[in-house]
Amino acid sequence: KMCKTGIQVNGDDSLPVYSWDEIRKHATKSEQWIVIEGYVYDVTTWSKKHPGGQRLLTNQAGQDSTDAWIAFHNDKKAVSKYLGALRVGKLREDEDMESELIKDFRDLRRTVEDMGLFKASIPFFVFIMIHIFILEIIGWFTVYFFGTSWLTLLVAS
Repeated sequence: KMCKTGIQVNGDDSLPVYSWDEIRKHATKSEQWIVIEGYVYDVTTWSKKHPGGQRLLTNQAGQDSTDAWIAFHNDKKAVSKYLGALRVGKLREDEDMESELIKDFRDLRRTVEDMGLFKASIPFFVFIMIHIFILEIIGWFTVYFFGTSWLTLLVAS
């Protein structure tokens, strides 16, 4: 079973359920829990090995890190392999602290991802490069044939 963000979640019925108060108790330098998509992860030992550095996870401890996780992890399937071993529980469902703004932002992000707008289009960038090249050639021909006088500048504008 996959979450909305691509995190693999298997057998989550047996996981303990935590409140935000309990999660915030684990927001110290010696113990760091984060929440991603409603699941609680103990990243204490992983923070020392984290490619982005220990400080990133320390700053996110005791918080909902869903948006930061999505923003900084392009290959969610590869990263979610590490998350499975770190999962310690679920967030209590009645403790959802998402504001309307965050919900709207996440819905918008999901819609844009579904539309494929975050995927780079090679033909688009080739077209832009050709466009820039053609404009550069036109600029050089203008200078070559008409010189660099004020009249040329005013006519070209």
